[in-house]
Amino acid sequence: MRKVIGIAVFFTGLYLWIVWAQSFVAMDGQRYFMIADDALISLRYGWNLAHHGELVFNLGDRVEGFTNLIWTLWAALLSLFLDKRFVPLAIQLTGLPLLLITAWNFRAISLRYVKSWDTVAFVLPLLYYPLVYWALRGMEVSLQAALVSSAVRIALNGNRSYGWLLGLAYATRPDSLVPALVVFGFRFRRSREWLIEILPFVAIAFSILVFRLYYYGEWVPNTYTLKVVGYTLAERLSLGIDYITPFIQQNFWLWPLLIASLLWRPTREKLLLSGIGISMLLYVIYVGGDGLPQHWRFLSPYVPMIFLALSLDLPYIRHRTMHVLAIAGTGSLIFLSLSLLCIYGLRGELSYPFTEDRLNVEASIVLDNVLAEDAKIAVFFAGAYPYYTEREAVDCLGKSEKYVARLKPDPNFLAIGHSKFDLDYCILQSNADAVRLLWWPNRSDELPKGELIFQGVWLNLSGTDFYFYFRKNSPHVDWSKLEQYSVQ
Repeated sequence: MRKVIGIAVFFTGLYLWIVWAQSFVAMDGQRYFMIADDALISLRYGWNLAHHGELVFNLGDRVEGFTNLIWTLWAALLSLFLDKRFVPLAIQLTGLPLLLITAWNFRAISLRYVKSWDTVAFVLPLLYYPLVYWALRGMEVSLQAALVSSAVRIALNGNRSYGWLLGLAYATRPDSLVPALVVFGFRFRRSREWLIEILPFVAIAFSILVFRLYYYGEWVPNTYTLKVVGYTLAERLSLGIDYITPFIQQNFWLWPLLIASLLWRPTREKLLLSGIGISMLLYVIYVGGDGLPQHWRFLSPYVPMIFLALSLDLPYIRHRTMHVLAIAGTGSLIFLSLSLLCIYGLRGELSYPFTEDRLNVEASIVLDNVLAEDAKIAVFFAGAYPYYTEREAVDCLGKSEKYVARLKPDPNFLAIGHSKFDLDYCILQSNADAVRLLWWPNRSDELPKGELIFQGVWLNLSGTDFYFYFRKNSPHVDWSKLEQYSVQ
């Protein structure tokens, strides 16, 4: 137990250090804590619910541009008590206890089957860099991991309440349906009251559907329409395979080990744990991958479960040489994972603010000062600008824009969540007063006559020049103030 506490304390210190290292003091002299731009979209919905009573992106326009209901509601609760700058910090800090809960669940599962290796099980989710990365970036993966691992632990113990946890996981992200089906399948032959066990999940899922129909008037979220409707199955599979291939290559050592392990000892608990990870991998291929390609966001809550399944074999390796090799291999993987986390956390990409995040916040400060309250912004980064300025925003890539989500994807630029756009609609017809780009996805696709309607301005953002466009002669732009921020 002392080892577990020591590991938890070390991980907590490293996590908090990274949170601080990722923050920065902006041009207004205030410190900002940064999360991913997509995470800020959820905070925009949460802020509007907390302060205006509407779970919407733009007030008065009911569009469900999020797929993480519980996470968004949590952001709304935080927004009732915290300044806008500190809600991202609270979201980051929320990930810490959730990761520790996941680690504790892993340890509890290990103690049930292989008591002497529980410390190894505890560190598995804490050392899996993609899971930690996305928790620090404010995404809901930490809550998914905690809920699903808790449900697995309870299901393995024969407790029927696991259905509630899987229902909450579904409310966190609907793709939690995939691991939920695996867990329900595991329990199907082991419980005579299987139908009763799945009722909480069905009740939660049905309640969400009723709320969506009542509040948004749609059967599915707008994000589903954006990312699925209009793509053929062949296109999605092709994109999904392209997305997942680097993941399979990076983890080349995992697949022969998993196959050998399941052939050697195909126990139900190993099939359950590995089945959750493999089913999500197949799901990611089916939906066409992810618009955020780095660090395997959709897979990150579940890959550690495959590692846990492999660790259940360690006590059964009787041959002395193989036993030594297994211990050495496990120790090496833990050391490498810890080294990777420390390197990225103390010296790598997490040891300083992301440049893109910082510039988006700095530009938002400028926009908040030079745009009238009734101004409109056309956005490709739909998180930072709407969240920090509180201006009406047109989401040019369609996550919170019904018209764009229903367009056909551009066959010359197939990328899930980024292939539907109508620049004329989102920039010109919407009468946007400011926009970061006049082109998408390439500069060669620049909006015709855009330069005639908009004036490009180089903004000085804490020593970095940043180009932004403002509608010429717009009454919603304070041009005298804008000159103060312009590069002379």
